[in-house]
This record gives sequence, C-alpha cells and structure tokens, in this order.
Amino acid sequence: MIISNYFGRIFSLSCIRAYSSSVKPTKQTNEEIPAYGGLSFKEVEEKRHKFLSPSLQTYFFFPENPFYLTRARMQYIYDANDTRYVDLTGQNTSISVGHNHPRVVAAIKRQMESVVHCSTMFYNESPVLLAEQLVATVPNISNSKEDWVVHLVSSGSEAVDLAIMLARAYTGNFDVLALRSSYHGLLSTPMGLTGLNTCKQNIAGGFGVKHCMNPDMFRGQFAGDPQAPDKYAQDVRDVIQYSTPGKVAAFIFEPVIMVGGLHPLPQGYLPKACEYVREAGGLIISDEVQTGNGRPGSHFWAVEKYGVQPDIIVTGKGLSNGLPIGAVMMRREVAESMAHKVFFSTYGSNPTVCAAATEVMRILREDKTVSHITNVAELFLESFLRIQQKYPSIIGDVRALGLLLALDVVKDPVSRQPDRESAQKLLTLIRERGVIMTTGGLGKNVLRMNPPLCVTPEDVKLTENAILESIETHYGKSL
Repeated sequence: MIISNYFGRIFSLSCIRAYSSSVKPTKQTNEEIPAYGGLSFKEVEEKRHKFLSPSLQTYFFFPENPFYLTRARMQYIYDANDTRYVDLTGQNTSISVGHNHPRVVAAIKRQMESVVHCSTMFYNESPVLLAEQLVATVPNISNSKEDWVVHLVSSGSEAVDLAIMLARAYTGNFDVLALRSSYHGLLSTPMGLTGLNTCKQNIAGGFGVKHCMNPDMFRGQFAGDPQAPDKYAQDVRDVIQYSTPGKVAAFIFEPVIMVGGLHPLPQGYLPKACEYVREAGGLIISDEVQTGNGRPGSHFWAVEKYGVQPDIIVTGKGLSNGLPIGAVMMRREVAESMAHKVFFSTYGSNPTVCAAATEVMRILREDKTVSHITNVAELFLESFLRIQQKYPSIIGDVRALGLLLALDVVKDPVSRQPDRESAQKLLTLIRERGVIMTTGGLGKNVLRMNPPLCVTPEDVKLTENAILESIETHYGKSL
C-alpha cells in the first residue's frame, strides 16, 4: 500500500518494520533524579484553586485527573509517584532540546554567577551573542543583501504584538491579514489575529484584522481539489479587494496551523498568497513561535519549506528551552521605522534567558541534532501511517512537518466528522501507557504531538504501541 503525505514523499508501508513491544509507565530508578519530596497533589490542587486565577482551568487536557508534574529530564516527565512518561507535548513546544538539558543548565548557572539581569540601557554580551546566532539562521530565499536585526522580548505573544506594530509603522497601512484557525497568542492584538472562537474573549479587539480562509486540505472548502492551493490563495486577494482599502500592513501566518489542528500549509499556497500581499504594500510575517527553532528538521524555520522570503520572523517558546522569551527578527529597514521614539522591553534582553537561548541555538545548529530530528521525525510519520493503514475508519488523516505531528480522529472516513469524545478517551488511555500528548483543532479531536527534539526511536515504539493498545481498548469489538 502506498500513502503520500502533504509534501509528496511516498512510503511503502509493506517495507516498514512494525514494532511489537508493549510499554507501560515505569517507576524511576535513575539515581540522577531523586525521589519527590514536595507537596502532595491534594495540597497543590487546593492551593492552585485558591490562589491562582480560574482562567487557568480553561486549558486542561486531563480535567478529571490532572497531571502533577514534579520533575523532568530531556524527553521525560515524572509525577509525584516517580512514574516516568514520554512528554510529547514539549510543554506547548517550549521545551526544544530537552527538559533540564545539562548544557543549557550549565549556561544558565554561569550567567547567573556573573549578571542575572540588566536592562537594555546597559551593554552586555549575552543578548548580543544570541542575536548574532539568530541572524545567522535567517533564510535568504530572495538573495538579498539586506541586514537583519533582532528585538528581544519576553514571550511569543509580545513578539507578535511588536511585529504588527512594526508592520503598521513601516508601511503606513493599518489592516492586517491573518488566517482562520490560526493562533498567535492571547494578548489583545494577538488575540485579534487568532482565528479560533475558543481563544477570544468577548471584548473589543482585533481592529483592522481581516481573516482569510485556512487552506485546510482535509476539511476545508477546497479539500480534494487539485487547484486548492491556488483557490485558497485567491481568497487572500479577494479579502484585500473587498475587505480593505486595497492596502495592507502585513499578512501573518503560521507555516503550520498549530492550535487549530496542526495543518501544514499546502505547497503552492504561500508564494501566490504573499504575491497578492506584496502588491497591496504589505509585509510578510512568519509566526514561528511554535513551528521554528529547528523543529522542522531539514530547515531551521518552517517557512523555508515554502520558498517564501519573509520580512519579519517571530519566535519564542523553544528558543530558550523553557524560559520566558520572544524574538522579532526583521530587515533593518523595518526596524528603523520605530527607532525615533522610546521603545524597549524591560526583560526582553535578560542576560540569563539569553545565555540559555544562545546555548540552545548552538545545540540546534549542530549537524548531529539536525540529522537526529530528521530521522526520528521520519520514524514517527512512518509509525502513524501504519496506524492509519490499520484503522482508516478511526484515523482520518496523518499530518506532519518534522517533529510536529498529528492524528485526526474521525467518526467515519467519509464525512470526516471530528470525534472529540473518542480523541479525549484515547488521550487518557495513551497516558495510562506512559505517553503524554494533547488534543488540538476546534473540535478537539486531533491528537497533537510536538515532543522535545531529543526523543528517540525507542520513544516512537512506545508511542505507536500506546496508541494501538488504546484504540483496541476504546473501540473493542467494534473494530
């Protein structure tokens, strides 16, 4: 049987070796990770409900049995009972090179023994070294000789907010294009850009934001149409013509729609869509907060897979492997549009965070890291295609770009109706077998995985068997 993925690569499933080992959560025996001696789950639960905002309860994947995470090492997390699990969440992609990576921890300690924090009013080597590393990764698809610079902030949402401000200041235009199903953060401007009702408060926001069709190749309006990428791109042109003054400040997109169901944008879509945006005077902003930082494997930034030259790249999360950071990378000319008024971020260039991020960048740019990501990502994809082949009525679609992976759980393969209830049940059963993942998509029916980049082939085995056993347990005789 032959199945092809979004990027045209073909896999012969009959030639792929299936794994057979069954794995359960294991008690920790590694002496490097001491037994837990902190508060009990009940104590933490009571204090959390009493002292932390109730809004935190809106983003739970195990509402009936919350996970009490007490320690972590590389791709593994541990609960209060010293039970080890494979973390396929990467803590919302914030963990890149691995929980408590020894090189990153050492870099943090060295910096804290020197200077923990200083503002941008003072010169310090740490943010300079990070910016140098980031600029070295900027794609130069257009063969331009323009300089790029970096503005460091404290989160991905803050980076997105700044990117929109820069685009409006530079172009003199106000309207911004974004995609339905997209996620760009939960501050006021990023929330306005986000195309999911579940992430929008009932308040005024998103002024000047126009949402274009999500180029969904599975359930979208043009799904199954060979001309779908062009037709979705034409919607960008139509939105410009009918919903704006004809001029726009920017088009911001995730190369992979993440929270909205982990949909890689289809090949052929971005070049045409961006052409329409440039004709309207807009800048191209690639939101790589979740999709970049080496996670694609073959490229450092996911946008590079599409042959499009962005004007601005925003990132964060995994850049610092768990510490708060955001970065806006842009052409110097764009940055100069805001160089005439006071603008800075108090913690944006924090030396300790920058030291961690610089070490992360060094690790990510090593050849062995790139090849490891590429190889393990291929194993995951092959594994998930095997699962889909075995249960095509349950797994409607397999989507992947590097170590961004998803299984779309459906009620039937014809209607492709999302099966939220089954996805949630599978999530719980998979957890019982030693693997932690999350759900995504507006229907919460997509099993989403974005693990630390240090996951191994053994973790792929464990995951495959956990999913297969969970499917057999949940569906039983109906299979």
